[in-house]
Amino acid sequence: MGFYFYEFIRFIADNMKGVSSKLNQLVDKIGRDYYDALQMRLKKISVEPSISRIIGKYSYKLAAIPGLLFVYACDDANENPYGALGIGMVGLSASIHDDVIDTRPVNPAAYVNAGDVLLTEGFNIFVSECHNSPNFTDAYAALALYAKRMWECQQMDMEFFGRSKVSKKEYLQNIARSRHMMKLGLVTAAVLTGQKMREYEIISDRFGNILQILDDIGEVQEDKGNYCTYFSCNIDRLGPRITMDIAKKMMRKENERLAKYLQDKPSLLAFDKRLMKTVGKI
Repeated sequence: MGFYFYEFIRFIADNMKGVSSKLNQLVDKIGRDYYDALQMRLKKISVEPSISRIIGKYSYKLAAIPGLLFVYACDDANENPYGALGIGMVGLSASIHDDVIDTRPVNPAAYVNAGDVLLTEGFNIFVSECHNSPNFTDAYAALALYAKRMWECQQMDMEFFGRSKVSKKEYLQNIARSRHMMKLGLVTAAVLTGQKMREYEIISDRFGNILQILDDIGEVQEDKGNYCTYFSCNIDRLGPRITMDIAKKMMRKENERLAKYLQDKPSLLAFDKRLMKTVGKI
């Protein structure tokens, strides 16, 4: 795809003070090329000043990972990952809406509009880059389906916002948005390259849980316990320290379930090993 720029990885580290120094382990040469190309695209997609500032400077944490996983899934099928940038944009659109709640910005409308810009751009890129594939119609339908489900789960955040107690079961239900976000990359890539959907749906669920929990741990660490009425950092009202220990156990359990599905997928298996190495150092 001609990726040859190098800057976007800094976005991931900007506001992840607790884990940002370790997230570089998740990014290999393919990942750097992808992030670099995404960064250049982000600089060009909006002219309205308040929206451009958000798109250009906001820390997207782990939200670009679906595009990278799209690359890995296509690599497993020996196909060029033409849809990676589009998938990444759709994933970023949900993250930026989510952080309207997390950060309480002065101008939330600009955040919502920025998310809409990213979502639209993502679908446009996917259409322009992938339309020649014989499986394009089915792949586009999968992308639209999981984007819809991701947004439906995103709205569930409003039910949990401000609650002083959320159970572990409720937490896992709520982070379904991240499971669908991973399906944007993995399942869409599977359909586009003629692979079976079901196995990639299972893999996406595992990756989605692990990555969202990792992201939430980072938010707890950067927040220092000052904003722990929100569900992601106060499971069962046990406090941030105990909740983080619970989260680590949840991640390791998810990885045990994931490992058996990755034995014949070398790119994804390598990514998982880097991911768990990062988790082990938190």
